[in-house]
Amino acid sequence: NYSQFLFLVPFRTALVSLDLSVVKKALIKIFIVLMVLGSLFAPLKFWGNTQEQEPQRGRMQEIDLGIHTIRSHGGGLASKHKHDWIILVILVAIEIGLQLISPFYRYVGKDMMTDLKYPFNDNTIPVWSVPIYAVLLPIIIFVCFYMKRTCVYDLHHSILGLLFTVLITGIITDSIKLATGRPRPNFYWRCFPDGKELVFSNFAISFSIISVLTGITTTYNTGLRFGGTVTLVYGWFVAGVFTMCVGLSMAEICSSYPTSGGLYYWSAMLAGPRWAPLASWLTGWFNIVGQWAVTASVDFSLAQLIQVIVLLSTGGKNGGGYQGSDYVVIGIHGGILFIHALLNSLPISVLSFIGQLAALWNLLGVLVLMILIPVVSTERATTKFVFTNFNTDNGLGITSYAYIFVLGLLMSQYTITGYDASAHMTEETIDADKNGPRGIISAIGISILFGWGYILGISYAVTDIPYLLSETNNSGGYAIAEIFYLAFKSRFGSGTGGIVCLGIVAVAVFFCGMSSVTSNSRMAYAFSRDGAMPFSPLWHKVNSREVPVNAVWLSASISFCMALTSLGSIVAFQAMVSIATIGLYIAYAIPIFLRVTLSRKTFVAGPFSLGRYGKVVGWVAVIWVATISVLFSLPVAYPITAETLNYTPVAVAGLLAIILSYWLISARHWFTGPVSNILS
Repeated sequence: NYSQFLFLVPFRTALVSLDLSVVKKALIKIFIVLMVLGSLFAPLKFWGNTQEQEPQRGRMQEIDLGIHTIRSHGGGLASKHKHDWIILVILVAIEIGLQLISPFYRYVGKDMMTDLKYPFNDNTIPVWSVPIYAVLLPIIIFVCFYMKRTCVYDLHHSILGLLFTVLITGIITDSIKLATGRPRPNFYWRCFPDGKELVFSNFAISFSIISVLTGITTTYNTGLRFGGTVTLVYGWFVAGVFTMCVGLSMAEICSSYPTSGGLYYWSAMLAGPRWAPLASWLTGWFNIVGQWAVTASVDFSLAQLIQVIVLLSTGGKNGGGYQGSDYVVIGIHGGILFIHALLNSLPISVLSFIGQLAALWNLLGVLVLMILIPVVSTERATTKFVFTNFNTDNGLGITSYAYIFVLGLLMSQYTITGYDASAHMTEETIDADKNGPRGIISAIGISILFGWGYILGISYAVTDIPYLLSETNNSGGYAIAEIFYLAFKSRFGSGTGGIVCLGIVAVAVFFCGMSSVTSNSRMAYAFSRDGAMPFSPLWHKVNSREVPVNAVWLSASISFCMALTSLGSIVAFQAMVSIATIGLYIAYAIPIFLRVTLSRKTFVAGPFSLGRYGKVVGWVAVIWVATISVLFSLPVAYPITAETLNYTPVAVAGLLAIILSYWLISARHWFTGPVSNILS
């Protein structure tokens, strides 16, 4: 603990207050000090209190370290240190309270703090990196040592000491900053002063909606069934490259037209006066219905995941575990939507904080799981299996390799959607014409990298694909849940650790659904502001905090109604959810198509421009959307029956028919397109 204190106090100060050159010097000094202290104190074996010290070095060889596991000694050890953990919880509460208290400006006035604002230099390490370097990475090292030595005492004492050190130093520094009025390392203003936190918030919203933990976890079965690890590993990059083309084209248009209307406003501007109303009408309705379908799909997936967690926690399917009915799942889904609507009724500053927390949770969650699961697993797949095994045993009568591969792409393409949220948040973003495009591109790029790492880490724990997909396993056929559960059960004799990992994913899915409602409500607000929706005056009202509360609750209600179709037929629900992928990408493609056709000579690029490559990238994006629209409408099982028919084209065609009918009968007489709201 003493060495940790020596390490973390200057390290935390350097991270928060100094530039990289100072950090390097500090780390060199700290490393030398730690080397000296380590050589002096290592033989003394300061691990825990006197009663729990391990035997002396002379007797070490007589000890069977395998018996000191979390299962055998963890409960007693935690109970013996219960007062330590209670104090730790109190420290967490104190730190949270310090973050909520405003600085005391008695000695340093607010106007005097201009030169104290963070960052001091362009290369200053951001505050959000502190928990990564000071907490996450050490814990990963502790876990790796535990896997090697299997000594729960070392694991417990190291983690406990680390958390105490971080919290004590945090409370001391934050208390001093509060008392003197100097800017503390607040999640917003320390990292992003003068409103610039919305730059990161813009990225955070899209990154949270893409949420690789959500998309990959909930559709991993699809990738395993259609092609196995080959489709998962290579298909992710195939979909990622073409999706980046779509994102680049959208970012270029967003830079020219930054508005919360997003896609449908772009279509109106790019189509010209004659076609603007129809183009914006089609784009807007495909976009908003697609977003509602995304929210319905994400929160329904969370309800199913919670049901699986309960099932495994109560003994699993083969151990008499509780498996709720469809009505229980839909009830959980409704409760989740209700909470999301409540959270989205809060001020934008709160949503900004939650969005950044969600992005950080997704990043850390992926890092933890991609390392932890293959390390814990006692049976791992070979590298050859992960990169070359192509699963054709799908049980659905499909044998063509190419056909199987493209069907497996659905997992990747479904995951990398929703990044248009950065466009819908531009009216609440500083320098929207620059930071909106950055949000789109960075959300896609980082998701591709972290998503591939997550797929790779999980796939190394895959050894028996038919068993993972079988509905007779403990998780009822939920592949990733079974992978997590078996990994911990095979090593520790209990799958509790796997259930905790599922909890990490569940929190990420919750954040994804919340961000999705945020994007839905902004789109509904903008669309109704232009009179495109029934009862538009009601939906575009904002409260005293400038939050479109009515649009928030409308989005949550419609998403819940979409999920109700699952009670009648899961096929009908899947058709409804299919609009989440196809409908959204059609909305993405319309303004891009107009950009490379009708506006190819008149388009004026903003600060972000693809230059001469804009048209080429745009055509690649349009062709890709057209391709996946056809591929995802193909049958997914043979022979084709009422139960196996892919109703995606029916759902998309039905939506198109309703939108066009509404236009021809009524809207063409009064809808003139979006109202301009961009300042010159």
